[in-house]
Amino acid sequence: MTKDTVCAECAPGCSECEYSREHCNVCQADFFFHEFTCVKECPPEFKAIGTDMKTCVREREVCPYGQRYNQFGRCELYLAKCKVGYVLNA
Repeated sequence: MTKDTVCAECAPGCSECEYSREHCNVCQADFFFHEFTCVKECPPEFKAIGTDMKTCVREREVCPYGQRYNQFGRCELYLAKCKVGYVLNA
């Protein structure tokens, strides 16, 4: 017996999703990205950052030096380019 494959529309406000309707990767322009969902405004204790993809992050949270927020609201290493003859964090 073969199981039929069915495509379901992403949750409201979400323009790209994977795994399920509610697991969003990209929000529509008038929504904010918050913990893999799209919301009309950031929840209490969160603030919005970003211009292209607006993401909610904790109000008093700051990424450590050398890191920045990614599109998912997580801190990640910001890879700077080194001049010729040097390697980053070798």
